[in-house]
Amino acid sequence: MRYICIYCVAVSLSFLTLAPVSTATSNSFGDSQEDCVSSEDLCSHVWTEGLRLASIGDFDNAAALFQQVFNSEQQTDYCRELDDLFQIVELQNAMKTETNPVLWSAYAEKLRRLYHCNGMFPECYEISKQIFSQTRTVTSGLEVVHLCLAFHQIDEALSFIKCLELRFARDSDALTAIAVAKCSVFLVAGKTETARGLVREICSDSIKTPEVLLQLAKIQAATRQHVSSIKSLTRCFESTPQSVLPVIKADVLNSPEFRPIVSAPQFKMAMETQSKQVDTCCAKARENLTNIVSVNR
Repeated sequence: MRYICIYCVAVSLSFLTLAPVSTATSNSFGDSQEDCVSSEDLCSHVWTEGLRLASIGDFDNAAALFQQVFNSEQQTDYCRELDDLFQIVELQNAMKTETNPVLWSAYAEKLRRLYHCNGMFPECYEISKQIFSQTRTVTSGLEVVHLCLAFHQIDEALSFIKCLELRFARDSDALTAIAVAKCSVFLVAGKTETARGLVREICSDSIKTPEVLLQLAKIQAATRQHVSSIKSLTRCFESTPQSVLPVIKADVLNSPEFRPIVSAPQFKMAMETQSKQVDTCCAKARENLTNIVSVNR
């Protein structure tokens, strides 16, 4: 249904300069309602009705309602949303015909970010699976697992993890990252003891990537392994690019997993840890970290 609305909005807006605002449509939200609700609420109501009309193919009246919104004081917020929708439509169309795998991946990553920023998690999940099918990297595979958790799709997350374990059976670093993700799945499923037992078996010293260290630290804190959690957190900060470190630290302070230890001197000392990384060529690292932060919020 969301896809239908996106496409219909784009089509409807092409009629904006042509479609007259019908008296019947304009008066369907009459003066009595305007007296009862705020201008912002009325715009939201008109916008929703416009989407409904567009989804059933009534483009003239849908365009008329959208025109009312654009003429209102709240037009800025809706224009920003529509700009994202237009980008989504353009990217979807571009991906259908793109044969260059590098360009396809760039389009897909941008589309995934737009889905995520607009709260379109089912679409974000589907495009993430497409990205994994193209790239076949453990990082893109774990992004799918994280999105399964965001939807609380435990069985699907575990099933996908099994596929990753088979795919990367000979890659010890990948298997460690997958094991950390599996611990997260068990925690979300309420199987804390299972997660605690599994995380103790993980050789954390072999983990080098900050996104996996951050996830490990949260799991260790959630399973009351606080000393290990602080150690993992310190290593995460040291390996995080300097430009994104403030964002990661803010996420740590807002994470419920760390609330029991935020006043501990060892935790406060860990929060003072600075990055040891030179902030160059790290765009992908920044993206991976911010993805982990966004999904866990």
